Amino acid sequence: MSLERPLSFATDMLRAVRGGYKTQTRRPVYPMDVSMRGGKLWRSDGRQVVCPFGEPGDRLWVRERFAFLNGDSGPIVYSADPVKGRGRLQWQQSRSLPREASRVLLEVVATRAERLHVVTEGDARREGYPSGESLDPLAWFKRYWDKITTPEQLRWAANPWVWVVDFRVIDSMATTPSTPAATVLPEPAVKSTRTASGPRMATMDEKRKLAEMIRSGALR
Repeated sequence: MSLERPLSFATDMLRAVRGGYKTQTRRPVYPMDVSMRGGKLWRSDGRQVVCPFGEPGDRLWVRERFAFLNGDSGPIVYSADPVKGRGRLQWQQSRSLPREASRVLLEVVATRAERLHVVTEGDARREGYPSGESLDPLAWFKRYWDKITTPEQLRWAANPWVWVVDFRVIDSMATTPSTPAATVLPEPAVKSTRTASGPRMATMDEKRKLAEMIRSGALR
């Protein structure tokens, strides 16, 4: 029986996954003090290190940065999408995204462990090499790896052990809540109507209904 596990992606790499030009990812091996014997990784105490991302056929549900339209609840928008007024939103880290809000599901095609420097030009392209990039694929990958990796013992120069995961997208929801740009509810009111005594501020119930319409795509 296949299993499901969460996997986080940076915003630019999530776009690459959804765009179809990222089909491989490398993640550091933990613990770092390991050695390869018989095609498997072993800890210094003799215990085998198993890939935490599963095996072929298993699924990975993607976590990404997101924000609630209504502050701390209600419909959500995703950082990878065009969002108007994104500076007013409280963006959450991808690890906080609940399973039911994940919109990308991946299937593991293959996994392996290797040193970081083993990466080939073809691998670098599968890692999400962007169209129009001035650097060659390997130079781009080296720079990007160090950009997203902080610990010195995991940076390119250290040549750490990494898990290589090949995957394919099996489900990807449409951009939400709308395309090409999501509408962030203005504060303090989202709309008003004219009454005899002047403009009426929208109620919280009306705000929620409008947010639901935006998320469903009824308002574009």
